Amino acid sequence: MDEVLTIAGELGSTPGQVAMASLREKAAASRTGRVAIVGPRTLGQLREYLGSLEVWFEAEQTARLDKASAIRHGQPYEIVADRVTHVTGSDGWTSACR
Repeated sequence: MDEVLTIAGELGSTPGQVAMASLREKAAASRTGRVAIVGPRTLGQLREYLGSLEVWFEAEQTARLDKASAIRHGQPYEIVADRVTHVTGSDGWTSACR
């Protein structure tokens, strides 16, 4: 949440607009192009959603949002990924699995 607030301040946008714009970018990059978004229930939410259409990120901001929203894979993935890196001497397999 801190990163969303920081980027919203940098862009002069609201945190909601940054969050929605981030989801829009993720949808554009996904294989299906679809990301589930709950529709607005109030006029204020609709305005917030529409305002997000004018929000665009620099590559560095997108990377910061991706890092802040990354989900750990957990066990046993992290144990296996760590051991494969040590055995192979590279992260080719672990990069392909992320």
